[in-house]
Amino acid sequence: MLFVRDTISYLLTLFKFMRGKFFILCFLTTALAFCQSKNFSLDWNGKKTLSVTNASIDLPAFNEKFYSFDVDAGLQFIAQWEITGVIDVNATQLANVVYAPMTRRELLDLGENTIT
Repeated sequence: MLFVRDTISYLLTLFKFMRGKFFILCFLTTALAFCQSKNFSLDWNGKKTLSVTNASIDLPAFNEKFYSFDVDAGLQFIAQWEITGVIDVNATQLANVVYAPMTRRELLDLGENTIT
């Protein structure tokens, strides 16, 4: 009878210990499932001509979905998506960025002063 009682006591202690570990595992799994990650590829493809009444400018073109041009701000890549919670700005990362040089000729009518 002593053996059965010790075994049950051991199993209850083990269960209490594992219950805490299981909670932590479930919490971390849920947290990772709701993390947001985005991948972007900027595909340069020719030029885009913007026209107003009596003037037009040629600009380098890339994915139309993310393309934005403003005379003051210049050419911009803008991506927006819905968020499901609070964003920690300090934990936000931009990683694995690959840069490639562009010649002055490839910039077309885009002013160098608008590139930052």
